[in-house]
Amino acid sequence: MRALHPLLILSCALSAPVATLAGASLVPKTPEEYIRRFERMYSEGNRADETLLTYDPGPKCLGDKEIPTLIEMTRSTIADVRSWAIHRLRSEKAHEAVACLLERLRDKDTRVREAAIAALGEIGNREAVNPLLEILAKEAYVGGKAARALGKIGDPSALEPLLRCLSE
Repeated sequence: MRALHPLLILSCALSAPVATLAGASLVPKTPEEYIRRFERMYSEGNRADETLLTYDPGPKCLGDKEIPTLIEMTRSTIADVRSWAIHRLRSEKAHEAVACLLERLRDKDTRVREAAIAALGEIGNREAVNPLLEILAKEAYVGGKAARALGKIGDPSALEPLLRCLSE
């Protein structure tokens, strides 16, 4: 296991000015730096870095580029990065992410598909109803999550297909 970054250790220092300065130097300044940081952490499989991910507030440090950065991260080659970004988009209820979340419904990784389903339900955009109904009809493994998401969206057109699935 790789040693913890010295700046991380300093950010936990007792002195508030030292901790603030050290913590600020760990924050990526551009969307590209942020994406590279996450991809590097996940591709290395470093347990110490997972601790950083747990406490990472997300790319709020990027200001108005936060949501576009998260959307870009959903296209990462690393499934854990895609899944993490989708969870962040879900917590932000990012309506502008609906198109990329609909793309992720076809992801090869089940965890990414499940995250996208949950995010679409939480965001509540009706564009997701028909794709979620297709998943409900075809994919037993994630069908329950699709049913839950459809319930959260609350579109009346999903009621009959949901009732049909319950009776089967």
